[in-house]
Amino acid sequence: MTDYSTIPSGAKLKPTPYHVHIDQQKLDDMKQLIKLSPLGPKTYENQQDSPDRRFGVSMKWMQQAKEQWTGSFDWYVLHICWKVSLSG
Repeated sequence: MTDYSTIPSGAKLKPTPYHVHIDQQKLDDMKQLIKLSPLGPKTYENQQDSPDRRFGVSMKWMQQAKEQWTGSFDWYVLHICWKVSLSG
């Protein structure tokens, strides 16, 4: 696995810490938009659930992602993880 904690010796700029803040209202708006966004119609291609995804993501995957992003996924925890990983 790549180690991103070490600055490459040839780096011309020194990274500086920064603060990530995502307003709760923006998260709420995004969740609402995802919830209201319709999925496309069923087609042969989006009904295929092949491991190589030669037709792209399946309708089933999109439905599950939409349910998780608007339901059980905790965007606040991800926000905190970003703060921790970026603060070093």
